[in-house]
Amino acid sequence: MNNNNYHHIKMAAFQELQEALKIKRVNDELLEHLVSSIRWLVHYAKKNNITLPEKDRIMNMLDKATEIANKVPSAIPTENP
Repeated sequence: MNNNNYHHIKMAAFQELQEALKIKRVNDELLEHLVSSIRWLVHYAKKNNITLPEKDRIMNMLDKATEIANKVPSAIPTENP
């Protein structure tokens, strides 16, 4: 493989990585809004003595989703290869 082909492949991979990280950032923002909204609903239900079925399971799922999201890097590379 010549140097020009290698550079082209490297640039394409870099662009794909940038796109994937942009999508991750959007997913992180959506997850943050979801978690915040559900935590507010749980707080509201508790404050108003409303029983939520499977509340603990819901909270565990939110914690697990947040834990998984935090395992993937969020930084978008700014330098071209």
